[in-house]
Amino acid sequence: MVTHPLVRAITLTGSTETGLRVMRMAGLKKLQLELGGKAPAIVLEDADLRDAAKKIVTGSLRLSGQRCDAISRVIVMDGVADELINYIVKETSEWTVGDPRDPKVRVGPLIDSNVVERVHSMVDDALVKGGKLIYGGKYWLTYHEPTVIDNVSRKSRLALEETFGPVIPIIS
Repeated sequence: MVTHPLVRAITLTGSTETGLRVMRMAGLKKLQLELGGKAPAIVLEDADLRDAAKKIVTGSLRLSGQRCDAISRVIVMDGVADELINYIVKETSEWTVGDPRDPKVRVGPLIDSNVVERVHSMVDDALVKGGKLIYGGKYWLTYHEPTVIDNVSRKSRLALEETFGPVIPIIS
């Protein structure tokens, strides 16, 4: 379809690798590519921290974080980081993991066990690089519980790659 002469424009949401392949094949056609966004929530000193925490948690955990527009890192000013983290942990604790057919469950399974392993490897990488596990971190079968990590290194995979899982990395 990308190379078909009647197709004048192409839009794609996907991985950088796929986007590059489509771009090479498209030639001079119009392109709109959304490739591996890393949507930050930026929290400054004058923010309503309770409200920010609710929006961060919802933006990070809805649909188990498996969205292109999920908040996948929190950048917060040092002076309010501890208070924000307390609100985030309180809010995160209300997000139950399990079978999404149960009305009390707010975080369901990830797409498959390979994705769970990839998400958890990103958590492990952040911890090895100095991150501090504040909440969660457990995983089983196709589930990864909501996880909050503080002191995330800007060189960690959690800071650089799209997570597609229920993880809230915090960078002060």
